[in-house]
Amino acid sequence: MHRKFVLIITIILSLTIILAGCGNSSAPAQTSPGSSGMAAAPEFTWKFQVVHGPEQLDYKAFEVVCDDIYKATNGRMKIELYPSGSFASSMEAFQACGEGVFEMHSSWPSYVKGIEYAFIPIADGNMSMGPLDRMIFLEQGGGKELMQEAFDKLNLEFISYRIWPPDTLASRYDFKSIAEMKGKKFRTSAPDIAVAMGISAITLPIEEIYTAMAQGAVDMLENCYLSYNNDLGITDIAPYGIYPDFWNCSFVETVVVNKDAWNKLPEDLKIIIKSVLDAKMMNVFAQAELTSAEDLKELSESGKVAFRRLAPEQFADMRKKMVEIEAAEREKQGQDSLTAKAYDTIYEFYKKYYPYKELTSHWSTGLTASEAAGFEIPKYHKDADE
Repeated sequence: MHRKFVLIITIILSLTIILAGCGNSSAPAQTSPGSSGMAAAPEFTWKFQVVHGPEQLDYKAFEVVCDDIYKATNGRMKIELYPSGSFASSMEAFQACGEGVFEMHSSWPSYVKGIEYAFIPIADGNMSMGPLDRMIFLEQGGGKELMQEAFDKLNLEFISYRIWPPDTLASRYDFKSIAEMKGKKFRTSAPDIAVAMGISAITLPIEEIYTAMAQGAVDMLENCYLSYNNDLGITDIAPYGIYPDFWNCSFVETVVVNKDAWNKLPEDLKIIIKSVLDAKMMNVFAQAELTSAEDLKELSESGKVAFRRLAPEQFADMRKKMVEIEAAEREKQGQDSLTAKAYDTIYEFYKKYYPYKELTSHWSTGLTASEAAGFEIPKYHKDADE
């Protein structure tokens, strides 16, 4: 009995020592899901050229995006941000990204309409949709699928987008109608309706617009929303701001990735990148709108820029003219082209959504700002008849 007791005690002691040894093992602990431990080095490092400069809030928003992606992936994905022109000009950057010069790019796809004209109806276009309409079209009207089909021709994966606020027409003259613009030189990336109205429209890359305006090479230019132009110094050389945006309505800024680089990513990193970018979309739009509202007040009260809104009556006829232009472009591109498919999809979207849009338009439609607010507030622009 004594020997059995000693044997049992010996076994217990041995197991205790073994288990104690396991507990003090120097083997690395497994990282649990959700651990905040950062990777020793990124698994993937990408170069990301955007169309903006470091002084603009749009560039700063992408800085936040890159930082958030790095943190959300625990350091596995590092995206290095570069301003416009770092590796390729704004007019050539989509092609350069597709060729692998850098992995990621953000810009306006109208710059590559020479490769695929369908980018114009999908992403901007004259006399086209407003921002909410454009978002609904992209999300539910077939726009995203058309966009990817177009980017396939450039070896690019379409991963996110942003709708821009209305453009400002920065001008040397205080135009009261479209007719007064006839014969004037107009920098625009979408010249069709301007040419049809007798305006001398030219296309210049974003890097050249300030110099062109300052030297008098153009009389007016469209280039993004008000605070964007203010940051670029355009409001220093253009004493008038004309609305509404009829030339390049609420255009889409796309974020794309070289397909070869995208296909190398594991699925979880793809989801994180897309989610972070999509999450910022509405915030940047709202920020751009509010900073533009603040700049409107400051520029108007200081007398630096005078603002005017053109009468709406002329735009119905211009839209009819635009339908003729779209039909001609459809014929030019071919009935089996992506352009034809895009216009068919957009027109079906109009038929489906616009009756509801008209019925449910906000109760303040047609009222002045003071009438909509219910109390007197300042007005910082003149109407066409003032």
